Amino acid sequence: MKIIKVSLLGIFFISLISCSKDDESKGEISGSLIGQWNLTEFEYSGYSETKVDGMSMRADYAGIAENIDASMTFHENGTFESEGVYDVILTGEGMTLPYRDISYESSGNYVVSGNRIDITNFEGTSTPGAYEVASEKEMIIVELTDSRLVLDVSENTTITEEDGEALISISGQYVFSR
Repeated sequence: MKIIKVSLLGIFFISLISCSKDDESKGEISGSLIGQWNLTEFEYSGYSETKVDGMSMRADYAGIAENIDASMTFHENGTFESEGVYDVILTGEGMTLPYRDISYESSGNYVVSGNRIDITNFEGTSTPGAYEVASEKEMIIVELTDSRLVLDVSENTTITEEDGEALISISGQYVFSR
């Protein structure tokens, strides 16, 4: 049961800010990334595969953010931070579960290279449980204008506990406006 709870926490951790090394040819860039961006949409899908005592269980899911009150700010000095909360409606395996007040708090450094945003020194928390994370990330810019930012995200993460492990795979898209 503990590993299933860790799997759910992992989903939230990944939904903070995930990454992709996919198609670098994507990206309409005609605006500046610098400044505050308000998160307006976030949708993702993926799966969690949990292994405990030699048994494996897979759960597919999709999440849609609602009641979003979150923003991300990119500074000229190469740092960023995000803050706020949102709700997620998580659907999978015949169930729909609402998760309320998911934290969208993180900070770190970034470098833009073409249509990629490389994130380093990433630190963040995700509720429930204030699950702390730290890693390096990459996001693909799908669209960047003066008023709209669309980022594709994708990641695979393994969480290991003493009674098993969980592989969490997620891909989705953030949409911001200002």
